[in-house]
Amino acid sequence: MANITHEFRTPLSALAASVELLVNELPDLSKEEMGGLLEALNIGIIDLQSLIDNLIEAASIEAGRFKVNPKAIPLSAILDDVHNTMQPLLRKKSLSLQMPKSRPAFLVRADHRRSVQALINLLSNAVKHSPEGGSIVLRTLLMEESVLLEIQDEGQGVQPEFEDRLFKRFTSPGPTQDLSAVGMGLGLSVVKAVIQAQGGKVGFRNHESGGAIFWVTIPILEEEQA
Repeated sequence: MANITHEFRTPLSALAASVELLVNELPDLSKEEMGGLLEALNIGIIDLQSLIDNLIEAASIEAGRFKVNPKAIPLSAILDDVHNTMQPLLRKKSLSLQMPKSRPAFLVRADHRRSVQALINLLSNAVKHSPEGGSIVLRTLLMEESVLLEIQDEGQGVQPEFEDRLFKRFTSPGPTQDLSAVGMGLGLSVVKAVIQAQGGKVGFRNHESGGAIFWVTIPILEEEQA
């Protein structure tokens, strides 16, 4: 409960501060200042929505009621939704997201909403651990029966003490670590549950030049006909 409370406090504090400024200083705010506050509100809402979604999914996993509904869907549709959702979070830290220049033109067998949620969880972690002004890369690689999606950040990589429990819920940081930088482990546990339920795999590795690469696979149905 302490971890959950902490996770809610950050986006709620941001929302409260932005609303307070809008209420108290609205007549004196410029259009640019109002736009900045509204974007902060949007980011706070996205953070809360993601946290609530992950809490709901974690509860359904714990209760044994977690199910996915995979259907034939273009991978490009998933990537487009992910890209659009992430834009406010990326702008907040002046980060660039490098994605495939041409969207992959084939069908995957996936639960659309939950696959988007899984990739947003991975990208949100990449945003959290990337330096301001840095770059995040999302790349795709077509394999025999699945597509591999990798997300690479420019952070410090995964510390060895976290490697064996990275995808477990409620991972606790050490006594000298900042809880806000670690989180409570719901996002990655949901990623694992979603991807494995669809018949895919998850994993990570540290890049030799720095940063971490988290990857997932999604089964391919068939190539789209031209």
